[in-house]
Amino acid sequence: MTDKMKKKLITISVLLLTFLLLTYFYLRKHEDYKYVKEGSILIEKVEKYKKDHGKLPESVKDLGLIPEMDEGPYYKKSDSSNYIIYFNIGLDNEQFIYYSKSKRWKYTTSIN
Repeated sequence: MTDKMKKKLITISVLLLTFLLLTYFYLRKHEDYKYVKEGSILIEKVEKYKKDHGKLPESVKDLGLIPEMDEGPYYKKSDSSNYIIYFNIGLDNEQFIYYSKSKRWKYTTSIN
């Protein structure tokens, strides 16, 4: 293999790797946006319930919703004033979680 062919192969490899990484990060960001958008709807319902009833709902049934069976969003009351909204992602037990206390989303492998 000539030097010219090696340089061409390296250039193509670097471009391909760059393309794959950019695609991965774009898709991950797009997925995050989708989760936040869907989760925000449930957060609004929980906050409205809290405002109307002076307490958090025990489950989504209190909100008149049917519990999810797919990836989510799921609701879990942590204590009398805090809750989490979460999505189960993939087969590796990764979760995307909203914490009402910090009002932030983050990825984790466990909700405990």
